Formats: sequence, C-alpha cells, structure tokens
Amino acid sequence: MTDREKALACLDALSPASLTYDDWLRVGMALKTAGCSVHDWDSWSSRDRDRYQSKTCERKWAGFRPNGKPVTVATIVDLCKKHGTVPDGIWEGGHHGHSKEGHALEWDSVLGGGRADHNPADRRWLQTDDLPPPAPDFATKDFVAYLKAVFEPDDLVGLSIRAFNKDGRWIPDRGLCDRTQAELIARMEKFGNFSEAVGDPTDAGAWIRINPLDGKGFRDENVTRFRHALLEADEDDLPTQLAIIREMNLPLSAIVHSGGKSIHAIVRVDAKSIEEYRDRVDFLFRMAEKFGLKADTGNRNPSRLTRLPGVYRRPQENDAQREQYMISGPCGPASWNEWADAVEDTFDELPDPTTLSASLANPPALSPELIENVLRRGHKMVLTGPSKAAKSFTLIRLSVCIAEGLEWLGWKCAQGRVLYVNLELDEPSCIQRFAAVYQCLGIEPKNSNAIDVWNLRGQAVPLDQLAGKLIRRAKKRGYSAVILDPIYKVAVGDENDAHDMGVFCNLIDRIAGQLSAAVIYAHHHSKGAQGQKRAIDRASGSGVVARDADALVDLVELAVDKQRREVFVKTKAVEAMLAALKTINPSALTPEQEADFAGKPDDLFLEVTTDHPTALNAVRDASALAYERFAKATAWRVETVLREFAPRPPTAVWFTYPLHTVDDADILKDAKAEGEEPAWKREKAEKEKLKKDAAAGFIQKLKDTFASEKEGMFSLTKLAETAGVSINTAKKYLADAGLVVKEKRVWKATEEEE
Repeated sequence: MTDREKALACLDALSPASLTYDDWLRVGMALKTAGCSVHDWDSWSSRDRDRYQSKTCERKWAGFRPNGKPVTVATIVDLCKKHGTVPDGIWEGGHHGHSKEGHALEWDSVLGGGRADHNPADRRWLQTDDLPPPAPDFATKDFVAYLKAVFEPDDLVGLSIRAFNKDGRWIPDRGLCDRTQAELIARMEKFGNFSEAVGDPTDAGAWIRINPLDGKGFRDENVTRFRHALLEADEDDLPTQLAIIREMNLPLSAIVHSGGKSIHAIVRVDAKSIEEYRDRVDFLFRMAEKFGLKADTGNRNPSRLTRLPGVYRRPQENDAQREQYMISGPCGPASWNEWADAVEDTFDELPDPTTLSASLANPPALSPELIENVLRRGHKMVLTGPSKAAKSFTLIRLSVCIAEGLEWLGWKCAQGRVLYVNLELDEPSCIQRFAAVYQCLGIEPKNSNAIDVWNLRGQAVPLDQLAGKLIRRAKKRGYSAVILDPIYKVAVGDENDAHDMGVFCNLIDRIAGQLSAAVIYAHHHSKGAQGQKRAIDRASGSGVVARDADALVDLVELAVDKQRREVFVKTKAVEAMLAALKTINPSALTPEQEADFAGKPDDLFLEVTTDHPTALNAVRDASALAYERFAKATAWRVETVLREFAPRPPTAVWFTYPLHTVDDADILKDAKAEGEEPAWKREKAEKEKLKKDAAAGFIQKLKDTFASEKEGMFSLTKLAETAGVSINTAKKYLADAGLVVKEKRVWKATEEEE
C-alpha cells in the first residue's frame, strides 16, 4: 500500500469536522507529502459543512513547502487512531495488516481483526434492508406528523425555506420563527399543502430547527427547551446508516430521509439546561462511535437545522427531485435515562483488567506530589473541622501556597495552578480574604494569576449537575488542584446516607480523574465534643466521605489555660517588638540578646527605654497591637489520615486572623481537646467546678441578702436556709470567704483571727 493509498484510505475514515484547524492544516501538508492532489484535500474538507470555504485549500496548498522535517502520512494515521477510525489495511504488524478481502485466522487471533479498539457493534451481524419509500401522500402528511412528534402546541418553530448556492453547496438562510406548532398544523389543515401553508421552498428543499425557540433569534441562547439532538452521518450508505440507528435503539421522536446522502435521527435527550444538553450529546456521540456510526460532530448545538420532511429537494442543478420524508415517527425507549442505562450496560466505559506481571515489568509512574508526603495530583483530600474553625481561610491559604510554592501548615507545596470554587462567600468577601492572606503572609501576589476563583454563591447546584460544567471549564487550564469550599453546598442527597455519599465520592473521582488534578474540599464536624473520637470519625454524616479521601486533614480545637495563653501572647509581643526595633535600628541587638528576651516583653521594653529611646514609640505601639491581636487566638491540633504516605505526627497550631501558624515554641504541648481527658478525670473536674460555683453563689446571696445588716448580726441558720444548704456547708463556704462563725452568728474575721 503506497503512502498515497494509505492517505486516501484514512480520509475516507476521518471526518474533517472532528479536527482542530491546526490538525486540518497538518492533514493538508501530509497529503502533499504523500503525493495527493489539492483536489483530494478540498473534496475531503468540503464534508465539514460549517467551516468549509471554497478556494481556501488552494491558497494553503500553494504555501506548503518543505521546511525541516516533513509532515507525513503517519500524521493522518495518528489522527485516525486518536478518533478511533483507522481503516483496515493501515495498521501495521501481526494480523492487523490484512486486506479488506479478509485473512486467515490463527488459533489465537482476536475476532474482528485483533484491533485493540475494535468496534463493539460487529457490522458482520448488522442487518440492512432497503429503505422504506415515502408514503404516497407524504407531501401533505409528513410535515404535520413531524410537528406533532417533535414539538408541543405552544412551541415556536424555526423554519427555513430559502437558501443560496455557494460554490455548488446550498446554504440555508436563518429563516423565520413566528408561528407555533399549533398554528402551523392549523394552516396545513386549512390549505392542504406546504406551499400555501408556509411558502414555496427552493430547489434546495427546506429545513427546520430541532428545538423550539423564543422568537427573538436562532442561536443556542434562543432555545427554550433542550428536548432533541440531531444524529446525522453521511459516510455510510443509507441502509447501513438506518440499520445502525435502529440497532442503537435510541429514544427517537422521528427518523427523516434527508433526500440526500444521510439519515437524520431526532433523538430525545430532554435536558434541563444547556450544560446537561452538552453532556448528553457528548455521550450520544460517543455511543454512536461505539456502534460504528460516523456521526457528523458539527451537529452538536441545540439550535441546529435539520431536513424538514414533506418537501422535495434537488441536490444538484441537473439532479432529479428527491423526497425529504419521514421514515419513522416516535420509537425506541420512552426516555433518555432508560436508553442511557441500557446502553451503558452494553458498552460500559470501564477499563479492561491488566495482568500484574505486565504492570510489574513496566510499572506506571506515580502522580507527582502536590503536598509533600500528604497528597498527590489526581487524588482527593478532605479538610474537616467544626463550624468557624477557619476552614475557608485554611483552604484559601492552601491555594496561595500552591500558586506561590510555599509551605502550608508546615508542609511543602509544589507550585501549580489552582481553581478555587467558592460556594459560600459573596465575591467581595472572598477576594478580601485572599488579599488578607497575602498581606499576613508578607508576600507579594506574584503568581496570583495561577489562581482562578469560580464564585458560585447562590448559583450552586448538586455535584451531579456541577461536575460536567466544572470539568468542561477546567479541562484545558492545567490545574494542579481544584478546591471545593464547602461541600455541603453541592452535596448529592443525604449526607447521612452511605449510598448518596458514595455517589458524591464517585463524582469527586470523576473530576480528579478527568482533570488529573487533586480535588480538595472542606467538610464540617458532627455536633458535640470531638476529643474522644479518632480524626477519621469526626466528620458529620456518613463515614464514607472521610474514608474515601486519599488524605484527611482534621482540625480539632484545644483548650488553652491562662498560663499557656500568657506565654503565647508574650512570645508574640516580643516578636513584634523586635521587628519594630529592627526597622529603626537593625543592629540594636545581637541574635544572642534577642534569644535572651524571648517571652520577656517587660525586660525588652526596659532595654529599649534605657538604650534605644528613639525606637520607644514604635516598640510600644507594636507591643500594644500584639497584645490586642494575639490575646484572642485560638489553638488547634492538625491530625492526618493518609492512604499514600506514612502517618504524620499531629501538629499544634494557633489561629489568629486570618492564618493558622505552627506552634514552633511547643506552648501547646500536651494541650487537650474538649472531651479528650478520660471520663473519670472529666467527672472530677466537673465536681470541683460545681463546688466552686456553689460557693460563689452562696457568697453572692450573702452579699445581696445581708448587705444592709450590721456586723455580727448575720444569723448562720438564716443564711443556710436562704442559700438552701446545710449549716456545716454554710460554715465551710463562709470560712472560704474569710468570715468566722461564733455562737451561730457570722462575723468578719479580725486581723488576729486571720
């Protein structure tokens, strides 16, 4: 087989409508290298009706000159492989090089030629019949039958009965859309023929839009119901096209003979939105390819024109008239979902099993790490924590750390692009938070163009509807991570239902797999104390969410006593004071002196007052701001549950708006979360607290009830009765308050008695 024969064979199997402009040019270059003519390229290109322009091929062809490595027929073969349409006789090696006339099968040969991407619908079993002819009265009946099958009475119908001839091809005009289905049927019933009811079509025939319009235009945005998709192929003979369409058992409203080289199938998709429409049409075309139907991929949009049944057309000037007619009305499954479920069972898109020996001999490369020893690209991570744990700030900081290549919670991040899907905050608040994080990190937003923010507050939909939209927008952006914040805004079903959460997790898998990006999302804790629970059990709802993730990062709040907080605030105050001092006198203190002042703001202030008075005001102001800011800090422990990596030790962090910072000074060492202490210790502490509260209440009642009494006039019995305690308990409380009891009367203790 010569290069020219290979190239022309590939053109028969490759649709120009499926290629990008650059691929189309490469095909032309390869054809010229293989010895083909410009007419071969032009004739093939004309099959892309939407983009074909006469004379363009001739102009481009003249500019193709040898320059470095030539583009060969192998380029066209690769494009065929990419689109799954390599014809027989082109594949090299083994039994794949057989001719169309057939070949002898070996015992270990694979039926169908042994091709790895063989068509699941074996054409050898396809039953074709002659096309049914048009009905004798098709010109008066088919148009009405089509309107009833495809449209509702109040639908505005788009029609085109005018066309102009451009370089031998009929191009329809935009047409009209001023009558409803009911009005058009009434006119047909009144006049009895298409010409009087609608108008005289040209020799080109007539066209109709596959979906109803709003009467304001003819674009996709003018479609009012995404009810139908057009499936058309003109690369097989008509009986084969019809046989495959019937074999697919589609939910059809109509099958129409175009009067030319194609059968038009009007497929009922019943999409709720343009996004769902696109998803369903993509699926339809993938399934058509699996059945062996080489569908025209230019027919994806919902405002598409299709051939209108009930009229004649003359394909070329000297051709005889041909009928555009209905082959069938509604047929097949009752709904899209019924068909999709059935066809997925027949042609699932699951990968085939692989032998372990082959994988061990050539192991696949691991996905690169995004967060060192925590998370890889293409994997999933969930951040869990209680309400108001600053989870959003934590994820915003993670976005910045990935974009800028910084550490996050003490873990190094690989630099990359991030899509932050903001589901909770209004846009100004979200952007303000990003700005605050950059400011407090003390860095310039040099790579902020690597962060895309998708603001969906008030517009979020469940993830089963959002996933396709997200993937389509993100597909070519090269994201390292997609962050969903928070997931309850897009949850599918009941978060307490394991099945519903399993569906949700599968959707997360789909996003991660198709984008090769880590998917990271925030989820809230269940109610109540979390200290006694494991990190993996703290998330609200079904445990599926936490256990499905490749990495779980959990935030649990720690109890901070007065002493720890005081140490922390003093440490931060010294850091702020030293920073202020250095701005005025960088060499004021040696590193050793700075270390001596750690946690001792009063000593440092005295040093500045004595030896560096010029910096006194700046240091005083820095100290005041530090005390004000860090006195409100909360403490947290970060725990991880990792599938891919060894367990990491828990990390203690402080949160001060807007950042979590690692507790490098170990101030929080051994600090406990609420409920983390053993039950007996908690009970003992609660009893002690109750005693203290009771004593305080008793003394307060003493003050309130006897504030006007004179010394020594307090009756112990009356006091006990008023407080509702025993006399002995009253005595103990009074002693704790510095009061003495003599002869059942209460006295203030004298200095000698004290």
